[in-house]
Amino acid sequence: EARVKVAQAMEARQTVYHETVRYHKDGHAIDVSLTLSPLLGPDGQALGAMAILRDITDRKQFERALKASEEKYRTLFESANDPIFLIDPENAAILDANPQAVATSGYSADELRRMRIPDIHPTEEREKAEAIVKGVLEQGAIMSFEETRHRIRLLPINP
Repeated sequence: EARVKVAQAMEARQTVYHETVRYHKDGHAIDVSLTLSPLLGPDGQALGAMAILRDITDRKQFERALKASEEKYRTLFESANDPIFLIDPENAAILDANPQAVATSGYSADELRRMRIPDIHPTEEREKAEAIVKGVLEQGAIMSFEETRHRIRLLPINP
């Protein structure tokens, strides 16, 4: 595998990056990053290659843990019985909405992503909604809109 990458670097006369797994002399696996750079002569001919091997095991473990956490969050978000809106606290834009939020609001997920939290509240509730969003920004915490009323999209009834 490494010989193939060396040949690629020399043939292309460009640095090649590759991640792979190697085994320590005691037998445990190590995630490594391999950087191969061609060594070029004055005429541009590839004379050899320089290789740098880095142990990236910790980074790969972190990436796997992050991916597992994201998958768990996504599952909880998608399967929650309560409407959940992921919002940008800076401007109250709806970044995402779970299926329950879509079902209860009457708007599609795409429509909701083009809206702001005040847009789903009646005019008399918008100030209250803005204050809740401001609280998210100030406190850095999850906030509830449970005490506010929401507008829903009314769909035409098919006869």
